[in-house]
Amino acid sequence: MATSDLNPPIGWMTVRTLTAGGALPLAGVNVTVTGNDPGNREVVFDTLTDASGKTERLPLPVPEAELSETPGNPAPYATYNVLVQTPGYYMHESRAVPVFEGITSIQTVEMIPRSFAGDRTAAPALPAEDPDRFFGGSGQL
Repeated sequence: MATSDLNPPIGWMTVRTLTAGGALPLAGVNVTVTGNDPGNREVVFDTLTDASGKTERLPLPVPEAELSETPGNPAPYATYNVLVQTPGYYMHESRAVPVFEGITSIQTVEMIPRSFAGDRTAAPALPAEDPDRFFGGSGQL
């Protein structure tokens, strides 16, 4: 058995989720990492983001970095698909995210809230403002 079989090369991925134009971390977001090869779309990790909006550092199998030194070898990285979803926000999918041996790939995802009109979990509508309050009692805009 080759040494690489005993200790296969590993790269890492961390997914970071934000909202509010990237200003706020989003905790409790479901992150699913799957293989990107046509013959291998199996789930590698299914995890949640923490209070800082990040997943743990996920170890992922990758090809050996030395492959990049010889012409004709396959790419010296593996690719993964990342599905990010949580209630009240649009789902996000990143495809073919590259992961290299010995390197942590950071995938930042800005989550976009669903519109209040189509989201049953949204906050109730605020009452309409009285125009007289802003326009000196004329009631005209």
